[in-house]
Amino acid sequence: SGDDDDSGDDDAGDDDSGDDDTADDDDVGDDDVGDDDTAGDDDTSGVSTIQMTAPDGLIFPSVTVGAIATLDIDVFNGGTVIATWNLQKGTVNPSTDGTVFLFSGGGTAGVISPGTTVSREVQFLPQSGVLYTAVVEFHHDGVNEDGSAGAGPDGIFGNGDDVPATLTFEGLGVGASEIDCEDGVDNDGDALVDCDDTVDCSTSPACGGEICNSGVDEDGDSLIDCDDPDCGTDPSCVDFCCSAGTADTYNLCLDAAAQICVCTGSGTEYCCQGAIGGAWDLPCINAYSSASCGADCSP
Repeated sequence: SGDDDDSGDDDAGDDDSGDDDTADDDDVGDDDVGDDDTAGDDDTSGVSTIQMTAPDGLIFPSVTVGAIATLDIDVFNGGTVIATWNLQKGTVNPSTDGTVFLFSGGGTAGVISPGTTVSREVQFLPQSGVLYTAVVEFHHDGVNEDGSAGAGPDGIFGNGDDVPATLTFEGLGVGASEIDCEDGVDNDGDALVDCDDTVDCSTSPACGGEICNSGVDEDGDSLIDCDDPDCGTDPSCVDFCCSAGTADTYNLCLDAAAQICVCTGSGTEYCCQGAIGGAWDLPCINAYSSASCGADCSP
Protein backbone atom coordinates (compact mmCIF):
# COMPACT_ATOMS: atom_id res chain seq x y z
CA SER A 1 0.00 0.00 0.00
CA GLY A 2 1.01 3.63 -0.31
CA ASP A 3 2.70 3.18 -3.66
CA ASP A 4 2.97 6.45 -5.58
CA ASP A 5 5.31 5.28 -8.28
CA ASP A 6 4.63 4.76 -11.90
CA SER A 7 6.70 2.62 -14.22
CA GLY A 8 9.02 5.48 -14.97
CA ASP A 9 9.91 6.42 -11.39
CA ASP A 10 13.32 5.53 -10.03
CA ASP A 11 12.38 5.37 -6.35
CA ALA A 12 13.23 2.32 -4.33
CA GLY A 13 10.62 3.14 -1.72
CA ASP A 14 6.97 3.96 -1.50
CA ASP A 15 6.88 7.73 -1.19
CA ASP A 16 5.42 10.70 -2.94
CA SER A 17 8.18 13.28 -2.66
CA GLY A 18 10.66 14.46 -5.26
CA ASP A 19 9.65 12.21 -8.15
CA ASP A 20 10.40 14.13 -11.36
CA ASP A 21 11.39 11.29 -13.58
CA THR A 22 10.06 9.81 -16.75
CA ALA A 23 10.89 6.46 -18.25
CA ASP A 24 13.76 8.05 -20.18
CA ASP A 25 15.53 9.66 -17.21
CA ASP A 26 18.77 8.22 -15.93
CA ASP A 27 18.66 9.56 -12.38
CA VAL A 28 19.10 7.38 -9.37
CA GLY A 29 17.80 10.18 -7.19
CA ASP A 30 14.85 12.48 -7.16
CA ASP A 31 16.14 15.62 -8.85
CA ASP A 32 15.84 17.57 -12.06
CA VAL A 33 19.46 18.06 -13.09
CA GLY A 34 21.92 15.95 -15.01
CA ASP A 35 19.47 13.94 -17.11
CA ASP A 36 21.00 13.42 -20.54
CA ASP A 37 18.90 10.77 -22.18
CA THR A 38 16.46 12.03 -24.79
CA ALA A 39 14.60 15.07 -25.98
CA GLY A 40 12.21 16.14 -23.29
CA ASP A 41 14.61 15.41 -20.46
CA ASP A 42 15.61 18.13 -18.06
CA ASP A 43 19.32 18.22 -18.94
CA THR A 44 21.48 21.30 -18.64
CA SER A 45 24.77 19.50 -19.23
CA GLY A 46 26.39 16.88 -21.43
CA VAL A 47 27.04 19.07 -24.50
CA SER A 48 30.01 20.80 -26.13
CA THR A 49 29.41 24.53 -26.54
CA ILE A 50 31.54 26.00 -29.34
CA GLN A 51 32.68 29.62 -29.54
CA MET A 52 34.89 30.88 -32.42
CA THR A 53 36.64 34.26 -32.21
CA ALA A 54 39.28 36.27 -34.11
CA PRO A 55 41.42 37.87 -31.38
CA ASP A 56 43.22 40.21 -33.79
CA GLY A 57 40.14 41.20 -35.77
CA LEU A 58 38.60 40.21 -39.08
CA ILE A 59 40.22 42.77 -41.42
CA PHE A 60 43.68 42.16 -42.87
CA PRO A 61 45.99 45.12 -43.47
CA SER A 62 46.49 46.04 -47.14
CA VAL A 63 48.73 43.36 -48.64
CA THR A 64 50.86 43.75 -51.77
CA VAL A 65 50.22 41.15 -54.45
CA GLY A 66 52.74 38.36 -53.89
CA ALA A 67 53.02 39.03 -50.14
CA ILE A 68 51.21 37.32 -47.24
CA ALA A 69 49.45 38.34 -44.01
CA THR A 70 47.90 36.22 -41.24
CA LEU A 71 45.15 36.57 -38.63
CA ASP A 72 44.38 34.15 -35.80
CA ILE A 73 41.22 32.24 -35.02
CA ASP A 74 40.51 30.64 -31.62
CA VAL A 75 37.80 28.04 -30.97
CA PHE A 76 36.82 27.28 -27.36
CA ASN A 77 34.80 24.28 -26.14
CA GLY A 78 32.82 25.60 -23.19
CA GLY A 79 30.81 22.42 -22.71
CA THR A 80 31.39 19.19 -20.85
CA VAL A 81 32.02 16.67 -23.64
CA ILE A 82 34.51 16.27 -26.49
CA ALA A 83 33.51 17.73 -29.87
CA THR A 84 34.56 16.50 -33.31
CA TRP A 85 35.39 19.27 -35.78
CA ASN A 86 36.81 20.31 -39.15
CA LEU A 87 37.75 23.69 -40.58
CA GLN A 88 36.57 24.76 -44.04
CA LYS A 89 36.41 27.79 -46.31
CA GLY A 90 32.94 28.96 -47.25
CA THR A 91 32.19 31.63 -49.84
CA VAL A 92 35.18 33.60 -51.17
CA ASN A 93 34.61 36.81 -53.19
CA PRO A 94 35.73 37.39 -55.81
CA SER A 95 35.95 33.72 -56.71
CA THR A 96 39.56 32.48 -56.85
CA ASP A 97 41.58 29.34 -57.50
CA GLY A 98 41.45 28.51 -53.79
CA THR A 99 44.86 29.92 -52.82
CA VAL A 100 43.99 33.48 -51.74
CA PHE A 101 42.91 32.32 -48.26
CA LEU A 102 44.64 29.36 -46.62
CA PHE A 103 44.80 27.77 -43.15
CA SER A 104 48.02 27.22 -41.20
CA GLY A 105 49.17 26.43 -37.69
CA GLY A 106 47.97 22.82 -37.57
CA GLY A 107 45.54 20.35 -39.04
CA THR A 108 42.06 21.22 -40.25
CA ALA A 109 40.20 18.43 -38.44
CA GLY A 110 40.24 16.73 -35.04
CA VAL A 111 38.58 16.73 -31.63
CA ILE A 112 38.42 19.45 -28.99
CA SER A 113 38.17 18.56 -25.29
CA PRO A 114 35.99 20.44 -22.80
CA GLY A 115 37.57 23.64 -21.51
CA THR A 116 40.25 23.76 -24.23
CA THR A 117 40.96 25.98 -27.23
CA VAL A 118 42.00 25.15 -30.79
CA SER A 119 44.01 27.93 -32.49
CA ARG A 120 44.74 28.27 -36.20
CA GLU A 121 45.83 30.99 -38.63
CA VAL A 122 44.05 32.35 -41.69
CA GLN A 123 46.56 33.37 -44.36
CA PHE A 124 45.78 36.05 -46.98
CA LEU A 125 47.71 35.94 -50.28
CA PRO A 126 46.05 38.37 -52.73
CA GLN A 127 46.38 37.69 -56.45
CA SER A 128 45.39 41.17 -57.61
CA GLY A 129 44.64 44.63 -56.32
CA VAL A 130 41.03 44.08 -55.28
CA LEU A 131 39.02 43.68 -52.09
CA TYR A 132 38.52 40.05 -51.02
CA THR A 133 36.20 38.48 -48.46
CA ALA A 134 36.14 34.91 -47.15
CA VAL A 135 33.84 33.02 -44.79
CA VAL A 136 35.67 30.65 -42.42
CA GLU A 137 33.52 27.74 -41.21
CA PHE A 138 34.18 25.64 -38.08
CA HIS A 139 32.06 22.50 -38.51
CA HIS A 140 31.42 20.54 -35.30
CA ASP A 141 28.99 18.19 -33.55
CA GLY A 142 28.46 20.45 -30.53
CA VAL A 143 26.20 23.43 -29.94
CA ASN A 144 26.74 26.95 -31.31
CA GLU A 145 26.57 30.10 -29.19
CA ASP A 146 23.06 30.80 -30.46
CA GLY A 147 21.88 27.36 -29.32
CA SER A 148 21.74 25.79 -32.79
CA ALA A 149 23.05 22.27 -33.20
CA GLY A 150 26.33 22.08 -35.11
CA ALA A 151 25.26 18.78 -36.64
CA GLY A 152 22.22 20.44 -38.17
CA PRO A 153 18.52 19.53 -38.06
CA ASP A 154 19.09 15.83 -38.68
CA GLY A 155 21.56 15.57 -35.79
CA ILE A 156 24.11 13.72 -37.94
CA PHE A 157 27.47 15.50 -38.18
CA GLY A 158 28.84 15.80 -41.72
CA ASN A 159 25.58 14.82 -43.36
CA GLY A 160 25.27 17.97 -45.47
CA ASP A 161 23.12 20.13 -43.23
CA ASP A 162 25.73 21.14 -40.63
CA VAL A 163 25.37 24.55 -38.98
CA PRO A 164 29.00 25.65 -38.48
CA ALA A 165 30.34 28.51 -36.42
CA THR A 166 31.43 31.20 -38.91
CA LEU A 167 33.59 34.31 -39.21
CA THR A 168 33.93 36.55 -42.29
CA PHE A 169 37.40 37.94 -43.06
CA GLU A 170 38.23 40.86 -45.37
CA GLY A 171 41.48 41.80 -47.08
CA LEU A 172 42.59 44.32 -49.70
CA GLY A 173 45.16 43.27 -52.26
CA VAL A 174 47.48 46.05 -53.40
CA GLY A 175 48.71 45.98 -56.99
CA ALA A 176 51.30 48.04 -58.84
CA SER A 177 48.71 50.44 -60.21
CA GLU A 178 45.07 51.48 -60.06
CA ILE A 179 43.80 48.66 -62.28
CA ASP A 180 40.16 49.78 -62.34
CA CYS A 181 39.42 53.48 -62.21
CA GLU A 182 35.74 53.13 -61.31
CA ASP A 183 35.54 50.25 -58.80
CA GLY A 184 35.66 52.33 -55.62
CA VAL A 185 38.80 50.49 -54.44
CA ASP A 186 42.34 51.77 -53.91
CA ASN A 187 43.95 49.01 -55.97
CA ASP A 188 47.54 50.14 -55.53
CA GLY A 189 47.41 51.19 -51.89
CA ASP A 190 48.50 54.79 -52.37
CA ALA A 191 45.43 56.16 -50.53
CA LEU A 192 44.04 57.53 -53.82
CA VAL A 193 40.90 55.88 -55.15
CA ASP A 194 39.88 55.71 -58.82
CA CYS A 195 40.03 59.12 -60.53
CA ASP A 196 41.76 60.71 -57.54
CA ASP A 197 44.77 58.61 -58.53
CA THR A 198 45.82 60.94 -61.33
CA VAL A 199 49.04 59.06 -62.03
CA ASP A 200 47.20 55.89 -63.04
CA CYS A 201 43.75 57.11 -64.05
CA SER A 202 44.28 60.41 -65.84
CA THR A 203 43.88 58.75 -69.24
CA SER A 204 40.97 56.54 -68.26
CA PRO A 205 37.68 57.33 -70.03
CA ALA A 206 36.01 56.97 -66.63
CA CYS A 207 38.02 59.97 -65.46
CA GLY A 208 37.70 62.09 -68.58
CA GLY A 209 40.68 60.60 -70.42
CA GLU A 210 40.97 60.16 -74.18
CA ILE A 211 38.82 57.46 -75.77
CA CYS A 212 41.10 56.35 -78.56
CA ASN A 213 38.65 55.42 -81.30
CA SER A 214 35.83 57.94 -80.92
CA GLY A 215 36.95 60.76 -83.24
CA VAL A 216 36.52 63.16 -80.30
CA ASP A 217 39.09 65.03 -78.20
CA GLU A 218 37.77 63.95 -74.79
CA ASP A 219 40.58 65.38 -72.67
CA GLY A 220 40.71 68.77 -74.39
CA ASP A 221 44.37 68.79 -75.42
CA SER A 222 43.56 69.33 -79.14
CA LEU A 223 44.85 65.83 -79.93
CA ILE A 224 42.30 63.30 -81.11
CA ASP A 225 42.44 59.52 -80.71
CA CYS A 226 45.77 58.06 -81.83
CA ASP A 227 47.34 61.49 -82.22
CA ASP A 228 47.08 61.84 -78.44
CA PRO A 229 50.10 60.36 -76.60
CA ASP A 230 47.62 59.08 -74.01
CA CYS A 231 46.67 56.48 -76.61
CA GLY A 232 50.18 55.26 -77.25
CA THR A 233 49.48 51.77 -75.93
CA ASP A 234 45.80 51.55 -76.74
CA PRO A 235 44.89 48.62 -79.05
CA SER A 236 43.18 51.04 -81.39
CA CYS A 237 46.52 52.76 -82.03
CA VAL A 238 49.06 49.96 -81.95
CA ASP A 239 50.02 47.71 -84.82
CA PHE A 240 50.23 44.53 -82.81
CA CYS A 241 50.89 42.50 -85.89
CA CYS A 242 53.82 43.42 -87.80
CA SER A 243 57.18 44.80 -88.34
CA ALA A 244 57.12 43.67 -91.94
CA GLY A 245 59.43 40.86 -92.88
CA THR A 246 60.39 39.71 -89.36
CA ALA A 247 60.33 36.05 -88.42
CA ASP A 248 57.50 36.61 -85.93
CA THR A 249 55.25 38.52 -88.30
CA TYR A 250 52.78 35.75 -89.07
CA ASN A 251 52.41 34.57 -85.45
CA LEU A 252 51.86 38.13 -84.30
CA CYS A 253 49.23 38.55 -86.95
CA LEU A 254 47.16 35.81 -85.39
CA ASP A 255 47.27 37.40 -81.93
CA ALA A 256 43.74 37.93 -80.60
CA ALA A 257 44.39 41.57 -79.77
CA ALA A 258 45.64 42.16 -83.31
CA GLN A 259 42.59 40.55 -84.84
CA ILE A 260 40.28 42.75 -82.79
CA CYS A 261 42.30 45.79 -83.78
CA VAL A 262 42.23 45.03 -87.48
CA CYS A 263 38.81 43.52 -87.86
CA THR A 264 37.10 46.43 -86.15
CA GLY A 265 39.17 49.04 -87.98
CA SER A 266 37.78 51.51 -90.50
CA GLY A 267 38.78 50.04 -93.82
CA THR A 268 41.49 47.91 -95.31
CA GLU A 269 44.14 50.60 -95.22
CA TYR A 270 45.00 49.63 -91.65
CA CYS A 271 46.30 46.18 -92.44
CA CYS A 272 47.68 47.18 -95.83
CA GLN A 273 49.72 50.10 -94.58
CA GLY A 274 50.46 49.17 -90.98
CA ALA A 275 51.22 51.62 -88.22
CA ILE A 276 54.74 50.39 -87.55
CA GLY A 277 57.37 49.34 -90.06
CA GLY A 278 55.37 49.93 -93.20
CA ALA A 279 52.95 47.53 -94.88
CA TRP A 280 52.59 44.02 -93.52
CA ASP A 281 54.19 41.20 -95.41
CA LEU A 282 52.19 38.77 -97.55
CA PRO A 283 51.43 36.13 -94.84
CA CYS A 284 50.00 38.85 -92.66
CA ILE A 285 47.92 40.24 -95.50
CA ASN A 286 46.61 36.78 -96.33
CA ALA A 287 45.67 36.15 -92.71
CA TYR A 288 43.25 39.07 -92.80
CA SER A 289 41.98 38.66 -96.35
CA SER A 290 38.94 36.74 -95.15
CA ALA A 291 35.21 37.20 -95.22
CA SER A 292 35.06 37.14 -91.44
CA CYS A 293 37.43 40.04 -91.15
CA GLY A 294 36.32 41.87 -94.25
CA ALA A 295 39.84 42.88 -95.20
CA ASP A 296 40.97 42.87 -98.81
CA CYS A 297 44.67 43.63 -98.77
CA SER A 298 45.86 42.96 -102.26
CA PRO A 299 49.57 43.73 -102.49
